[in-house]
Amino acid sequence: MSQGTDDTITISLDAMGGDNAPLSEVAGAVETVRDTKGINVTLVGVSEKIEKELKKYSYDSSRIRVHHASEVIEMHESPAEAIRKKPDSSIISG
Repeated sequence: MSQGTDDTITISLDAMGGDNAPLSEVAGAVETVRDTKGINVTLVGVSEKIEKELKKYSYDSSRIRVHHASEVIEMHESPAEAIRKKPDSSIISG
């Protein structure tokens, strides 16, 4: 999380970190920027999937950014091993 110069906070969110990702992560980001002033969101993950999901919503596009991460750590993978083998994963990039 970082403090912006105009009293905004930017939250980085691993958009690939849940079941059926990035459906609920994108929905939560959109709801956050709609309902909360001063919070921006950076969604980290496979940009094509995130952007496809974002197209379903109307929102202030200046408040949600997408940071591409080419790798995803799957639920069945060992966390320590996956972190070493997948440096461009959404959780590491975030």
